[in-house]
Amino acid sequence: MLLNISIAYEKLGNKAEKLQALNEAIRYNPKYSKALVRRGDYFLAEEEYNEAIRDYSEASEHDAGGFNV
Repeated sequence: MLLNISIAYEKLGNKAEKLQALNEAIRYNPKYSKALVRRGDYFLAEEEYNEAIRDYSEASEHDAGGFNV
């Protein structure tokens, strides 16, 4: 549900709320690959490359079959 909320915030242009929803989703489930990828996308758009790489790497560890975002 929090992933969907983050998508809604993204469509509304509310970056801070989007990040907060993603962080909360990952806090509840640290292996939630879709949320990690979306947060990595957020960091990439914000040019926070180290954070993006960290999230993408962690997502790939949890979902070796590929990302279904």
